[in-house]
Amino acid sequence: RGAYSFKAVSWQQVSEDAKALITSLLCVAPSARITADQALSHKWLNILGETSAPKSLSLGPEMLQNLRAYKAAHVLKKTTLQIIAWRFLDKDKIKALEDTFRSLDANNDGVLTLDEIKEGFARGGIEDMPNDLQQIVDAVDTEGNGTINYTAFLAATLERRTNLLEDVLQMAFNVFDKDGDGKISPAELREVLDPEGPAESPRRGGGGGSGGAGAATAAPSDVAERIAEIMEQTDRNGDGVIDFQEFVLMMQKTPSNAHVVN
Repeated sequence: RGAYSFKAVSWQQVSEDAKALITSLLCVAPSARITADQALSHKWLNILGETSAPKSLSLGPEMLQNLRAYKAAHVLKKTTLQIIAWRFLDKDKIKALEDTFRSLDANNDGVLTLDEIKEGFARGGIEDMPNDLQQIVDAVDTEGNGTINYTAFLAATLERRTNLLEDVLQMAFNVFDKDGDGKISPAELREVLDPEGPAESPRRGGGGGSGGAGAATAAPSDVAERIAEIMEQTDRNGDGVIDFQEFVLMMQKTPSNAHVVN
């Protein structure tokens, strides 16, 4: 109890003043813990107030891990993350991500190109660009134009957050569970992944703005193969449907090939 550390990758770019404030606030003994007034007058908060003007933001090692994990995730998890990013995220909680996206989007066209992403990683101290960066961009690209839109960017940052609140996962599950019976059938998967129906011929289209299908460019046979793959990977008890417990387990599973290095 009371044990913690700043060893995680996400703390590498946090200042020592900020860590000192956190340490002071986390003292178990009340007598050693700083008061609210002392916290409000802490050096880090004063510095923050002086340097709160907009600045160029970067992509660090943690973001690279997020993008790799998203690339390795299967289609149901990617689609679910896009749905959560588009419909269910608290806008106040993702403001930092929105600021990062806007900072990286140099020409303000609403998407990130490979060059803009490289620039973001360079700012974050990654000098040698990952060998698989193009593959990562292609995997996150929902529109097939070689860029990452805002919804896909948010979805990728969520991939490694296995502690998504159950109520958020339930709302995402309900998007697939069209008849409300507490189970997702292959037919319901098709409604979300291929909303125009299996009779359609191969077509072109987006998938980023609505946080939706992600299968919009696939032929009917491709969609059927994806659904079969989803059922094989997610339907653990083999009853032909995905219940909420199986859905949560799928969302919490980290892909085994998500930590590829240069």
